[in-house]
Amino acid sequence: MKYQQIPNVVARRLGAEILLVPVKGNLADMRRVFTLNATGEAIWQALAAPVTLEQIVARLDEAFAVPEATARADAAEILEHMSACGLVRKIQ
Repeated sequence: MKYQQIPNVVARRLGAEILLVPVKGNLADMRRVFTLNATGEAIWQALAAPVTLEQIVARLDEAFAVPEATARADAAEILEHMSACGLVRKIQ
């Protein structure tokens, strides 16, 4: 299974966080603004192209030097949340 960003989401940096804003037509849905911390940002950037959970875990390990189990749990939780919010799509 691979994951990828949904194309109708605009990402912008605001201070230390990244804001994700879904866009419908020509309008931003400002009721649904999402913020990402550094871990979320690393995952979002990885999702620019289709990637597997394993690839995301490797990226988190490289960026933050965390144990694999921690990276896997964080990535799985964030991917599930992003999928549920319509920010990410699953590709078979």
